[in-house]
Amino acid sequence: MAPSLLRLVVVLGFVVTQLQSVTVPADPENAVAVLQSAIAGVELVGLVTVLLVGVWAGAIRAYGLADAHEIPVPTAATVVAALTLLGFAFELG
Repeated sequence: MAPSLLRLVVVLGFVVTQLQSVTVPADPENAVAVLQSAIAGVELVGLVTVLLVGVWAGAIRAYGLADAHEIPVPTAATVVAALTLLGFAFELG
């Protein structure tokens, strides 16, 4: 839950920051173009945030798995990394 909330806060913060300096024209066609250009970097910010949150959540899962099942952290990290990469594939695909 916390990783998803962090991602939401970062992306929404970026959008709000970008939109604060935008003056929207009265013409709807121009307004759409202005808004699209203002939020052009949202995809990149979202992607970077997804990667950071994935690494953060992966570390938590790896140490939790290692502790719960009394296995070495590198072994748990390998399992978690494989599952995290699979999750990235589903999220980005």
